Amino acid sequence: MSNKNIAFSAMREVLTTLYEDMAQDHPQKANVARALALAKKVDKERKELSQRTKAAMRRAKKEGVQIGRKPIDVDLDEVLRLQEQGFGLRAIAEKMGVAVNTIQRARGVLGPRTKN
Repeated sequence: MSNKNIAFSAMREVLTTLYEDMAQDHPQKANVARALALAKKVDKERKELSQRTKAAMRRAKKEGVQIGRKPIDVDLDEVLRLQEQGFGLRAIAEKMGVAVNTIQRARGVLGPRTKN
């Protein structure tokens, strides 16, 4: 058994004894102590899960895996043609089968609409 394991085992025994003494003398305080210990354990596990998830996402990104929703390709020439014909954003979006925000982002690439 390593020194760390021996120290951990000894600490666990001391804490268990202290907890049992507290539970006999002050059961309400023992419940609070138990709840705090559980909350600390849950918080630690949540942090570890977050770290593992972030590491896996970094690794996947390095491998070229698409993270999140795939971008929607919009035919910019079609958007411009429909704009020149006088169609509004909603009509263009409906014709192309995409959301209005998608058309607005495409227009951002094209620049603002100008009338000649």
